[in-house]
Amino acid sequence: MTNDGTEFSSSGRASAGRPFHHQVGLHLSKTTDNRVNPLDAGKRQDGTRRDEPPHLICLPMPSGRTFAASNIAEGPDLGQLYQEMLALIGRLHCQLLNVVRDELDRHDETAINSVQALILFNVGDQVLTPGSLRKRQFYFGSNVSYNLKKLIELGYIQRERSPTDARSVLVRLTRTGANIRKILCVLFDRHTESLEAVANLGARDLKGQNARLRNVARHVDDQIGYRR
Repeated sequence: MTNDGTEFSSSGRASAGRPFHHQVGLHLSKTTDNRVNPLDAGKRQDGTRRDEPPHLICLPMPSGRTFAASNIAEGPDLGQLYQEMLALIGRLHCQLLNVVRDELDRHDETAINSVQALILFNVGDQVLTPGSLRKRQFYFGSNVSYNLKKLIELGYIQRERSPTDARSVLVRLTRTGANIRKILCVLFDRHTESLEAVANLGARDLKGQNARLRNVARHVDDQIGYRR
């Protein structure tokens, strides 16, 4: 039994109740083999006093793996941090859509939504096929084909046949679509001007962060490609 009253079986597993990692503490009165834990004595097994920083101690996990007891109080583990990062990415995308919607409203552009405006922004000055636009995957939870059709109907995108391949369709911005892109360019330029002063993020910070996010994106793609 631990100092907080949590009981352990002879296998070292915590009893029913809170999750195992919430039940384990540094001050165990008994180890899993029923020996007295040196932390409860005047000195530890390695000879250091209890008021000195502890050495690395490993405790058995339910799966048979071990973890560092000194890391228990350090905060969330890698899995929790990974899930938090994914949630932050989704939250950032939602915030971006809200900011774009607000900017469109300021210019009385109510015919299109935020996702459609971002499609126009990413087409830019290029002439693209619908397929290449889909592969860029800028648009969470959206149907690119549907949005392209709407943008063509509303006159923001021009659809034409490829001069070299009659089977291929190309899309480009009309003057109206280019005006929407200009609105977003001004918006993002305004964000950039205050990024370092307000968010304390410089070019070096963003370069490193972008590289890490690309590594994560590649890792996530690998889960599909290799079915690990």
